[in-house]
Amino acid sequence: MEDFEVVGDNELWINTKHYGQYIYNIKTRLFEKKSDLSAISLFRANNFIVLQSFSGSLVFYDLDKKEVYNRFNGHKEFVTDLNFHPDGDKLFLKPIMLRTDGTGIFWTLVT
Repeated sequence: MEDFEVVGDNELWINTKHYGQYIYNIKTRLFEKKSDLSAISLFRANNFIVLQSFSGSLVFYDLDKKEVYNRFNGHKEFVTDLNFHPDGDKLFLKPIMLRTDGTGIFWTLVT
């Protein structure tokens, strides 16, 4: 197990580097596989689990719809934190190294 996030009353989203991602129910002790992505990091943002692959791409998994919502490719730096804008449609990515002017990146979630 690489890391995990609490996603429900008795549920954990578990991230493994080599075996994918699972939902683990603490009460029943049962696993449900959710993804085969080799993810280096895991974030919880609003109602999304965000997985970052070794290539730097981000995959947003919608916890309500129980499906992949969107993928963002082309981000070169590994993300250390992300936050949503108050309108809920934009997110701010804080990479390991900010740009030379000290800024991060804004992306629109839908597109």
